[in-house]
Amino acid sequence: MNEILIRGKKYIQVNREAKLGDLVLAKTSGVVIDKDTVYEVNFMDEQEGLGHQGAEELEFSYPTFYLYDCNRTSKDFTVFALKDKELSERKKMIKRHSNKIEKYRKKIKKLENKILEASHDISEKDKELLELKPTKINYTDVLFINYKGHEYERVNSYAKGGDLVVFTENNTDWRYSLCNKPYKVIEKRDELVFIGESGDEFMVYSTSHNRTKENTIVFRKVQTIWQSELYFQWTQKKVWVTKENYYLIFQTT
Repeated sequence: MNEILIRGKKYIQVNREAKLGDLVLAKTSGVVIDKDTVYEVNFMDEQEGLGHQGAEELEFSYPTFYLYDCNRTSKDFTVFALKDKELSERKKMIKRHSNKIEKYRKKIKKLENKILEASHDISEKDKELLELKPTKINYTDVLFINYKGHEYERVNSYAKGGDLVVFTENNTDWRYSLCNKPYKVIEKRDELVFIGESGDEFMVYSTSHNRTKENTIVFRKVQTIWQSELYFQWTQKKVWVTKENYYLIFQTT
């Protein structure tokens, strides 16, 4: 029996515990209840719980019986709920669950985005760490270097804006600057700075970090007039044409 029709109202069987307004079908006989008899759940006591109050007891303040009295449990009853009400409640419940699911879906999406961003940051950090590894070139032994497509020559002087500096000693954290790595010098408000590993600006010369002229190698950009190299046949020597040696070269030739 899946449906019950009482007083023109249709009740359907539900798989849950009884509520006020439901019908219950007794599966067993016991104190004041009979097996296969339908009772209306129409009484509620805060301490004793749900019960059934027959027509003859309506003028009294106690029911015919309490549902879960005398060792009875929910397994002793089959519950029927008003069809329209139950369907309405089910729709509301489905809607509530759908809203919860949508909220959780949005939360999951946010978490997925955060995880994706974190993994991207980690991969970028790994890339940065790889870039931070000191180059295999030992700059203390070279006179010329190629940096971003431009030639730089080593000079024995203090750095100035546009130069490259390589620190042979550096008393600071690796996240700020590294030894044996070229940094571009920026002249800013009469101060010489460079962009460190953290992306911040730092002073080129700093006694507190042991960055002095003695342990700072300076490379200066070669100012070429032509984008070509001259070879003197009489010396077979490679010479860069610069503003400084322009007249000297052509006087010689």
